[in-house]
Amino acid sequence: MLKAETSMEFLIMVSVIAFVTLIMYLIAQGQKINLYQAQDSIETTRNAYATAIAINYVYFAGDGASYVFTVTGKIDRENLSTFGATIRSNRTSHVTSSAPLLNSNVNNFTFDYGYVNISNNDGVMSIEQ
Repeated sequence: MLKAETSMEFLIMVSVIAFVTLIMYLIAQGQKINLYQAQDSIETTRNAYATAIAINYVYFAGDGASYVFTVTGKIDRENLSTFGATIRSNRTSHVTSSAPLLNSNVNNFTFDYGYVNISNNDGVMSIEQ
C-alpha cells in the first residue's frame, strides 16, 4: 500500500466520523428543543388546571363562599385568563392549554402575580385582584 493511499483512506474515515458526529449533534439539539416545548406545555396545563380547581372549589362551596388563591408558577411570558367556561393559559412559545370550569358565570379576568380573591355570589363567580 502506498503512502498516498493510506492518507486518502484516513481522510475519508475522518470525514465520515465528523459527518456522523454532526448528525448526532443536530438530532440531540432537536430533542432538546422538543423537551423545552414539552416542559412549557406541562407548566401551562398545570397553571390552567390549578386555577380551574380553585374556581370550581368555590363554586362547589356554594353561595357566599370565597377563597384567596395564589397564582404560582406563572411566568412573565404567560397569559392566564378566564374565557367563558374555561381557563386559558397561553405562552409566547405558542403553547396553549385550557381547563374546564363547572360554571360559565365567571367574570372575564386576566391573572397577574400574587393573590386573587375568588367569590361565589349567588352562583356568579367573581374574581378580583
